[in-house]
Amino acid sequence: YFIFQHSIQGWKQLKSGFNKQSAELWSYSLPFVVAATIIIIGGLTIMNKNMWGIFFILLSCMSMPHVLYMNKFYKRIRLR
Repeated sequence: YFIFQHSIQGWKQLKSGFNKQSAELWSYSLPFVVAATIIIIGGLTIMNKNMWGIFFILLSCMSMPHVLYMNKFYKRIRLR
């Protein structure tokens, strides 16, 4: 539920903040979706049972730019 709610609200805010339609936003996000899918599937296929902790640490490190840029985005649209 949280992931769905977070994604829907975030997508609406991105559409509004960038003044773009969903199709255009999707085309911008497609390279990142493909890269993330490859990384996750690749990680899941090469990990053994003892490496799950490392995988999730790397995953959280890769999500840090999302947190930082979205924080900057929300500050920018609040100032309008």
